[in-house]
Amino acid sequence: MSYLPGILPADPGPLARFLPPLEEGIVARWLQENLAPGGWTKDFSTTESPAWLLDPFGSAPRLALEAARAGYRILVTIHHPLFFFLYQTLADPPAESDFSAALAGLAAARKGDERLELHLAQLYRTTCPSCERAISAESYLWRKGEKAPAAIRYACPHCGQRGEQPPAPSDLELLARLQATDGLHRARALERVVPLNDPQRPLVEEALTHYLPRPLYVLSTLTNRLQSLDLPPRRRQALIALLISLCDLGNDLWALSGERPRPRQLSTPSQFLEHNLWQEIENAISQWVSHAAPVPVTIWPELPPPEGGLCLFRGRVRDFARQEGPRPPFQAAIAALPRPNQAFWTLSALWVGWIWGAEAVAPLKRLLERRRYDWAWNMEALRAALGHVFRLLPAGAPFFALLAEPEAAALTAALCAAQSASFKLRELALRTPHDAVQITWERAAAPLAAHPAEGVRLQEVLQGFLRQRGEPAPYFHLQAAALCALEKENALVISPSSETEPALKTIHLHIQKAVQDTCQHWSAHESPESGLWGLNTPPGADSLADRVERLLVQFLQKHPQVTFLEVEDALYPQFDGLQTPSRGLLYAVLTSYAERREGLWYLRPEDTASARRAALKEMARQLEQLGERLRYVNRWVDGSTLLWMEEERVEVLIRLQASAQCGWLAAAPAAPRRLLVIPGGRVGLLMYKSGRDPRLASLLGAWSILKFRRLRLMQELPLLTRETFEEQLRLDPPEHALNQMMLF
Repeated sequence: MSYLPGILPADPGPLARFLPPLEEGIVARWLQENLAPGGWTKDFSTTESPAWLLDPFGSAPRLALEAARAGYRILVTIHHPLFFFLYQTLADPPAESDFSAALAGLAAARKGDERLELHLAQLYRTTCPSCERAISAESYLWRKGEKAPAAIRYACPHCGQRGEQPPAPSDLELLARLQATDGLHRARALERVVPLNDPQRPLVEEALTHYLPRPLYVLSTLTNRLQSLDLPPRRRQALIALLISLCDLGNDLWALSGERPRPRQLSTPSQFLEHNLWQEIENAISQWVSHAAPVPVTIWPELPPPEGGLCLFRGRVRDFARQEGPRPPFQAAIAALPRPNQAFWTLSALWVGWIWGAEAVAPLKRLLERRRYDWAWNMEALRAALGHVFRLLPAGAPFFALLAEPEAAALTAALCAAQSASFKLRELALRTPHDAVQITWERAAAPLAAHPAEGVRLQEVLQGFLRQRGEPAPYFHLQAAALCALEKENALVISPSSETEPALKTIHLHIQKAVQDTCQHWSAHESPESGLWGLNTPPGADSLADRVERLLVQFLQKHPQVTFLEVEDALYPQFDGLQTPSRGLLYAVLTSYAERREGLWYLRPEDTASARRAALKEMARQLEQLGERLRYVNRWVDGSTLLWMEEERVEVLIRLQASAQCGWLAAAPAAPRRLLVIPGGRVGLLMYKSGRDPRLASLLGAWSILKFRRLRLMQELPLLTRETFEEQLRLDPPEHALNQMMLF
């Protein structure tokens, strides 16, 4: 399976920091290559053609919407009230005019004797230090544990001044008034989520500590006003959507320094941001408004039209599987595999209560109770859900899953859960540990029996993987290769009667020992998941990076004007799913050979095949002339290797080439001086490759690099000796613009 490229969404949408970060277009492409959408009927008694998809987790609205827009009907099981609202609203959002009208109605509502808009805006009043006029603060900068903000960010609409200032006495006085009444508003907010005698009440109280007095007051005021406003359904839907965005913006998990941009635990950062919620409510409209065609949405048992749409089921996949009566003839399943997130699951329970009341929180009580989510729990939850999916799919049906933000333990849990639920791995593709893993399972015809992992010779598997790669790899890639080998032998089956945590630990230790026994570790840290692992041998003759460079340059020669997506489409099918080149590598090659203008990559004129052939001839001639000036005897070994001789001794070994391919390097003969002559545009790519392979970096340390342009300049020097030649090389060292390894 080749990796399917996608496109990062222009707007990540609401709650983006808690939803799986997925690229657009991947699911539609997989469906296009594996299933045909048309031709089904509403009659469940016939399965003449592919009819329905199943999403058993309902954790990624964009994924299901993409499938529906591609012409498929997809049933999504959702037990979380907030996700149910997300799917309904993102599929067919209110018009921008509905959002504006709902916001105008909210602003015009009364709070005592004044408009609600004015009342809430006053909570963020500060003074411009430049013109001393009253303005609205943009945000407040807090340090964890302190009772007042450390600074206020502002942008004055009167004098144009913007920046940060410490809070003035009037700012602290305003905050003190809010803190004085905080207990009352906190009690009301608590009551909306759980009643007085509820055993989960202390847990909700703890979660409420992540809301400062001002944002909690604003959210309480707005959610209370929502209950009393008489709005048409679409405007009420729009207002609820905006309040959900504010509930997310109002907590203290917005780290100031960029740490933990996707929080998973309820832990306040050392420095965090308090947003101006009244100012942000208007900005939130863009998160919900869509310019795409609306997707038909129905609630089970009502069915969407044959042309495609969403059918939402209130409940878990187990509840749907246990229902009696006819079911859609599911042809496949698609899903983003859910990841444990205590922060989101806890906070979202608060939001559900504030917006829909304590009764709506009932399905989420178990999420409030659980404080620790480990990978054993995750594996058990996935296995249980997939066991019900097994009952809903026919034998041989594919299940396409995306594992976003992957790590070794998450991938192990997912593959063990699937095989334990009798799904066989058909294909697995990964690009980097920063990209979603793409997995295709197949529903087995019968339950799978377990086999011992010790019988799988993982050392041979890892050696084969690294030989094919031709360069070291991150631990995650080796883990994936080992897991695929274990899965092939049914060694990932964990029966419900077994203890999950020890079973997972045994698998991890088995893989880790095989990696450590097979590979050399290049890392500044002891953790096996850090750095790179590779064979303790010289670099191979054809590394992954060299193959990518060669194939991409061939593609550019035939297509001198391309988009990046076209490059991915052309390159990825030429590599095994576990050997998919990273975007960092593709960009490094493109930057070396092409230039980008208005979203397109253009092959540089000097890098066309004919231009490079001419340049190599010119450089060969100039190297001969330079050797003669330095009083060496020129001797060509082949078309790319020149020796500078003195009295039949090799003094300088010269390699002349137009690429950054290095497969020859380990076999190069020894010489007192070794010189690599390449175009200047190749140096950055060469340095990038050396960052991918410590063995290559070590070999390159014995070579000096001479760029084509420096060689031309040397010819113009009137006095050039062997000593000044060395000085000229030091004047133009390799460029170290890429000073770190980029997304392998």
